[in-house]
Amino acid sequence: MKGDTNGSFKMGIWNGLIKLQKILLFITSVCVVLCIGFLVVFRYFFKIDLFGMEEIVIIFAFWLYFTGGSFAAYKRNHISIDIVTSFMKKPRQIALFKLVVSFITTVLCFVLTYYGFNMFVWGLTHVAKTAVWNIPWYIPQSSIFFGYLLMSFYFIVYFIIDLKKYILDIKKH
Repeated sequence: MKGDTNGSFKMGIWNGLIKLQKILLFITSVCVVLCIGFLVVFRYFFKIDLFGMEEIVIIFAFWLYFTGGSFAAYKRNHISIDIVTSFMKKPRQIALFKLVVSFITTVLCFVLTYYGFNMFVWGLTHVAKTAVWNIPWYIPQSSIFFGYLLMSFYFIVYFIIDLKKYILDIKKH
């Protein structure tokens, strides 16, 4: 936006992504629980098999899983090896280690995003469908690409932040 010097536009996009992820996490969580609940109730209480319900559950489960992964990346709650830094004594070593880990994580996430994109495009061009409901497989598989795309975005942002911290640390000492 023209004249926007305080970054409110950028923060609006950032906050909008977070809000969208929270909404998607809530909706997909509720849908997975409801679908599984219906399966259990109908199968064990009414002795009726809801044939094909698994195909619907998998859509919500995929989106839940990969949205959760991207939200964990935003929160920086993803799997990490922080125990290594507990053995380091020098702050510069710790900062360098965190920078290297941040770089490797970012690169790996971009590789997975690339493969997720290829799977998504393949699904769009080949249109494989589920057996019962004929739901195109690109619907659940697209969550892989979009989830990794968001993770890559967050990881690159945090890598830049870690790089700035490391450079500032070097200038201090």
